[in-house]
Amino acid sequence: MADQEVAVPVKKEKKEKKKKSEKSEKKSKSRAAYTECSPEQVQELKETFNYLDLDRDGQLSMDDIRQSFASFGLVVEDSDLEQMLAECTVNPPNFAAFLSTFGANLSGTDSAQTLIQAFKPLDEEDSGFVSLAEWRECVTSMGDSLSREEVDEMLKAAPGCVDRSTGKLNYRQLVDVITCSATD
Repeated sequence: MADQEVAVPVKKEKKEKKKKSEKSEKKSKSRAAYTECSPEQVQELKETFNYLDLDRDGQLSMDDIRQSFASFGLVVEDSDLEQMLAECTVNPPNFAAFLSTFGANLSGTDSAQTLIQAFKPLDEEDSGFVSLAEWRECVTSMGDSLSREEVDEMLKAAPGCVDRSTGKLNYRQLVDVITCSATD
């Protein structure tokens, strides 16, 4: 019996250490995302968070996100919303969790200059335009390729980037959309 009394506190201690370790890991991820983002990115994420937090309670509920999608005319299934929220370190996410989740994604995004350089081999005249067909073929068949559907979604999100009359893609404008910046 005495052995059991000793074993219980040890198990409890392990659980407490595990909880502390998980909390510490979440805090460290949040700090890492904050330090990896530029002040402008942190500000943009704060504005985005505030826009999405419709009830202004400091947390993003499923209802907040559902209504935000609806404001763009999009209907999202509860299972999709649950999956989105599951990616956050805290649920429902507060700003720190939102920053941790999306800041980490931003820090993995190539810079505008890097993306523009990737288009250069297709733009021999340095005009800022490439053949849409040639670009589509490259991104769907080379390296870490995209599916045709992913390319279509990207172009749908940036409709002004394609000149249908010439079949050209304004890649500088596309890079601006991808990176949320201006590359002028």
